[in-house]
Amino acid sequence: MRVSYGCAAARIFRHGLPEVALHRVLQLGAGAAVAYTALTIGVERFVLFDVDVERARRLTSELVERFGESKAVAVVDIGTEIFEADGLIHATPTEMGNHPGLPLPASLLRPELWVAEIVYFPLETELLR
Repeated sequence: MRVSYGCAAARIFRHGLPEVALHRVLQLGAGAAVAYTALTIGVERFVLFDVDVERARRLTSELVERFGESKAVAVVDIGTEIFEADGLIHATPTEMGNHPGLPLPASLLRPELWVAEIVYFPLETELLR
């Protein structure tokens, strides 16, 4: 997959989150375009969680092949990962249509964790609130 800085996700990151820390980012959901974009714009360590573990591993393998061994990892538990992350990218269908609720327990969120919500409807999700 080829992702350029001109893609919509890259523009959203650059304009919506212009000066956030990109050392370690956790993405919920195996959204390939967003994952490639995150690494393209400078995320140093990309951590991927998806309920479909094999899907997460396949995408991580592609990311490692393109960006290097130390750049991406798939995890089966977000427990400690969320506390070590600078940012959280939400790329699951949770909060869209028939998938109400939060994509993770609210108790795992903290004020210094930036959040990029990929859900496009509704505009204000429970996660962002």
